[in-house]
Amino acid sequence: MLKITMQNRYRFHEALPKHKAELVDGRLILGGSLHKSAMALAFMVQQLGAEAVAALVPREVLKDAMIDVFGRSDGPGPLADFGVVEPHYRVQKLAADLRMDLYLQRVNAWGGTMAVKLGTDVFMPDIYVYRPENQHRQHDLYFDGAPDFIMEVVSPNMRVFDFGTRLQRYAAAGVPEVWMIDFEKRHFRPFYLKNGAYEAPPVENAGFASITIPGFSIQYERIFEGMEQSGMFPLDIFTVPNSLMKQPQKIGTTAERPCPFVPRLAPDPVSIRFEEFIHWGGEVKFELINGKPLFGGNDQTTQEWLALLLMTLGVKEAIHYLPQDNWARVME
Repeated sequence: MLKITMQNRYRFHEALPKHKAELVDGRLILGGSLHKSAMALAFMVQQLGAEAVAALVPREVLKDAMIDVFGRSDGPGPLADFGVVEPHYRVQKLAADLRMDLYLQRVNAWGGTMAVKLGTDVFMPDIYVYRPENQHRQHDLYFDGAPDFIMEVVSPNMRVFDFGTRLQRYAAAGVPEVWMIDFEKRHFRPFYLKNGAYEAPPVENAGFASITIPGFSIQYERIFEGMEQSGMFPLDIFTVPNSLMKQPQKIGTTAERPCPFVPRLAPDPVSIRFEEFIHWGGEVKFELINGKPLFGGNDQTTQEWLALLLMTLGVKEAIHYLPQDNWARVME
């Protein structure tokens, strides 16, 4: 059993850079890693107790998961790893500064916790930009399909995911251009889509002009200025063409909670559907209230996040994080 210490509580919070929750191959990926999703599940199970899991999981499913975990000595261990993680505050701040810079120039620039639907996957880019003619694809909860441009601020503990899975899925979905800002290495790396794959053009001058959006450019050498200052700090480093300026158009809407909360839980992982991901859990927000984890701002959304994690990792994964006696009591 993995024990959640006060130090691990801090590490859990630090392990979720920019509060990213994304759907990849039907799995809820927190902070770019399935292991961080397992950290969230471990924390929720140990702090909320076996009762919280039992309230969601059918009795026979919970019984089968217990038998499989406690009846075997050769089964896989828990995924959660509360090892050392890097602070992410400055990464999050830089992403917010860049968004603010574009927002002040009246660009349709969104990001942070706003989702982008790419086929059956859902990502949360730090910044995505779309032309006015694509504004009808911006819904209340997500942007439908590939935006015209994406910018990512890469944190050290998401490097493998960002330069691997993220770029691969962006290319497959047809995102025309992605600018990657490597926080740790202070490096600007642009990519543009050519014949279904990304190519990295040379970056030689102090500025870089977009290859797919004429007139859109950045003074990338100034990206890291002002990072130590508190609060929002517009960098004034973008040149924006009129083609990106906002126009008075109606944003699309999504139906009011069209997906009832009926989690499909089993001992092993169950693939999450787009409708379940986008309508359950609410805001990607984590808090501790009286020592108890709160996701999305209330008990209902916390329950929904727990269900999504159980679907992603399977009920057997949750069993690992409490002693057998705790589970036996809820089965009485």
